[in-house]
Amino acid sequence: MVKLPEYIETRLFINNEWVTSTDTFDLYRPFDGAPLARVHAATHAHVSSAVAAAKAAQPAWERLGVYGRKGAILRFAALIREHTDELALLEGLNTGRSHREATDKAMDYTVSGMLEYFAEAALDIRGETRMCEEGKLLMEIKQPFGVVGAICPWNAAIPMFAWKVGAAVAAGNTIVIKSSEKTPLTSLLLADLIAKAGFPPGVINVLSGPGPTTGAALAAHPDVRKLSFTGSTATGRHLQKVAADTNMKKVQLELGGKSACIIFNDANLPMAAARTAFSMNFLVGQSCFANTRIFVEKGAVDEFMRHFKAAFSKVGPNGEIQLLTDPTDKELMGLSPLIDEIQFKKVMGYIEEGKKYGTPLIGGHKLGDKGFFVAPTIFLDLPPDCALMKEEIFGPVVCVTTFETEEEALALANDTEYGLYASVFTQDASRSIRVARALEAGMVGVNTTSPDIATGLTFGGWKSSGNGREGWSHGLASMVESKSINMVYGPP
Repeated sequence: MVKLPEYIETRLFINNEWVTSTDTFDLYRPFDGAPLARVHAATHAHVSSAVAAAKAAQPAWERLGVYGRKGAILRFAALIREHTDELALLEGLNTGRSHREATDKAMDYTVSGMLEYFAEAALDIRGETRMCEEGKLLMEIKQPFGVVGAICPWNAAIPMFAWKVGAAVAAGNTIVIKSSEKTPLTSLLLADLIAKAGFPPGVINVLSGPGPTTGAALAAHPDVRKLSFTGSTATGRHLQKVAADTNMKKVQLELGGKSACIIFNDANLPMAAARTAFSMNFLVGQSCFANTRIFVEKGAVDEFMRHFKAAFSKVGPNGEIQLLTDPTDKELMGLSPLIDEIQFKKVMGYIEEGKKYGTPLIGGHKLGDKGFFVAPTIFLDLPPDCALMKEEIFGPVVCVTTFETEEEALALANDTEYGLYASVFTQDASRSIRVARALEAGMVGVNTTSPDIATGLTFGGWKSSGNGREGWSHGLASMVESKSINMVYGPP
């Protein structure tokens, strides 16, 4: 039986106080369509209030220095670990994810662990000095922007909250962060922990509300000096224009993807099938770096598909797909639903488009009487210019295409406007390096694929998948500006 928490916070968090709004929006549980919560939406006035609070708090927060800021960030990380079950419960109710998936070790590392990293690594933010002219000391120093605006995606609400907030405040900025209107509940629980961690009023402000109103007001605000956005490419393009038309604020974008995975004849095919299937099953394909396009060398396709179908289909021992109808059950595993009816209709529309070219190998239909469940779906050898091969689907739909040569595989893989993640499976070391260099993506996996990322290295994409980088030292570096100082200390 699905149980609701005794109380779900739905208000806005501004200047360490809970604030109400006359504007609200409703949330529904994706696994059965039942009402979940009515959430307060930030108006233009709320955004202005939050930015003003952040601006007022920023100078004192910066003056605390790295060690002065460190304690609150570490306490915040510890509190998240203590409240993992509550966060997982809200995540499950809001998105349909299983409790086990929401509390796995990756969350512990990418959320609390990332905050702990930022708290310590901020000490290493540094510029440079030069003495290349007599009587002059030349310095480049790094300083925080001031007020950072951040907009989070719905499919990774908790990790992206930690990545954006942690990097910004560790570097000495204050922040106004807007959650997705699809998944605001965990961000509001995190806001409660922010107050308990001891952050001064105004340092971190948490808003909920629709992108076209709340998000637009935050992006256009003249006192926001840096904007960090994770979401769709279409919205990212719009936000870049808004920034250009207002105060030319720096914009950091992590956008959509259409990840390619190339599998050669000599690959470990059972491993390749298992890892590519997990990439698609992770968040039920609602991931910017899910490998939705798989290119398999002709000699390997039969064996690969035998393993891949079994791993991707999620068929249980009774021959049926287990639907995750109670994501709060700590033991239950199964197929998660899509986030909402809008996404469900979008994915089903892509499936119907794919059926114009042929019958899906598996799937292609709705599952269950309630909720937004879509059967894992595989299409074979679709035309390279069709919508399913070109556009981001964000659901459990994968396109498998065969190839004959390495050159052909690379041409197919790079034939996209996106460049977030790509992968190659081969046991030929020379080819693995050659192909990894040739793939047009910001992140490449060799004998692995998403969501496996390179610890400590950059997270971000090429082409229409965005600009800037997040995570670890690169996330910190993105939250400071450079200043050159030309100091004359000797006689003229």
